[in-house]
Amino acid sequence: YGISIRGSTLYCTNKPCIICSKMIINAGIRTVFYKEGYDDPLADKMLAEAGVQIVRFPP
Repeated sequence: YGISIRGSTLYCTNKPCIICSKMIINAGIRTVFYKEGYDDPLADKMLAEAGVQIVRFPP
């Protein structure tokens, strides 16, 4: 159902947590821009290994 978002960019207010990171990877999202966040080393590692670029905006 729906349309494929594989290869798309996600804009969100907070840095993805581990659960959100799993869904982002499964959906095939390639880039995530976020405004605020907290460090979650496991989520960061998973996203990096999956090739998902994480960018804080504004830097």
